[in-house]
Amino acid sequence: MNQGQTEEVHHALDTFLGNREPMLESSQEAKRAVLEGEDGSVTEAGYFGPPDLQRFGVTHLPRDPNGAGVVICSPLGAELLRNNRREVVLSRQLAEAGFAVQRFHYVGAGHSDGSRQDITVESMIEDTRLAAGHLVDRAGSLSLGFMGTRLGAMAAAEASNDSGGPLAMWEPSPSGNRYFRDLLRALLMVEMGKVEEGSKPRTTKDLAADLEATGTLDVAGFSIDWPLFADARGRELADMLEANGRSVHLIQMARSDKLRAGYQKLVEKWQADGATVAVELVDHEEAWWFHVDLFRSEEERDYAKQMFDSTVSFFSRSIGALSP
Repeated sequence: MNQGQTEEVHHALDTFLGNREPMLESSQEAKRAVLEGEDGSVTEAGYFGPPDLQRFGVTHLPRDPNGAGVVICSPLGAELLRNNRREVVLSRQLAEAGFAVQRFHYVGAGHSDGSRQDITVESMIEDTRLAAGHLVDRAGSLSLGFMGTRLGAMAAAEASNDSGGPLAMWEPSPSGNRYFRDLLRALLMVEMGKVEEGSKPRTTKDLAADLEATGTLDVAGFSIDWPLFADARGRELADMLEANGRSVHLIQMARSDKLRAGYQKLVEKWQADGATVAVELVDHEEAWWFHVDLFRSEEERDYAKQMFDSTVSFFSRSIGALSP
């Protein structure tokens, strides 16, 4: 681990764990920062993967392991920031329930090596598989479950096929086309307030053409890059999960007591393919790509508590099917 990576580990620990001083451990195989919790749990921050393209991750090791682990697949861009604290809290609650947990940054994102142009859905899937292997290396033989948010649900679904374990999803993107359509519409909303009188506003087709021509677009201070856009187009979440015999948990965040049509199709498809699918409706509309009021921590928000409790309960119920 070079000096820059060491500094990033400390910075990430400040972000993820608070300001308590971690211990630094090193060996020929790995260097990592370790924090021992008052409850007997252990949290590690460090790098894993090939030396020339390392991924940054945080591993939560429980005091009383139950033989299972959960790999958490984050969203991207502004959505990563919006969801980060929720993922921290979820990881801690899963660890309290006995699960080993792996959080990580994809290549090209966060503290991991690479650039934004390295990010594709395929690279996210490969990163997830590497993260799962890292968790098994740190915690021993594990039965694995996966959790993904937004586009991260695609990576979680595909990688989860390797183990056949349970899959939880928060506000998953049903398709790459839908995901980028919504992002481009968000950018148009921002632009509408800036269009000069008499000027013709751009359309989503115009934005897609600009993205292909320039390689990148700015959305609320975060970039959309062509490699990810090109790879995600045409991908359908419904087709990425080998559903037979699987346990699936889907959380919808919306001011509605009805499941969206796109999610209903997912549920029906996976149930027809032999999955057991549970749905949780959370009364909250998330402004994924915009800065909104964050004056309260996630632990104090009723909708977030519902998401944590529901997800931990799902993996705990599924543990019987997971255990070796």
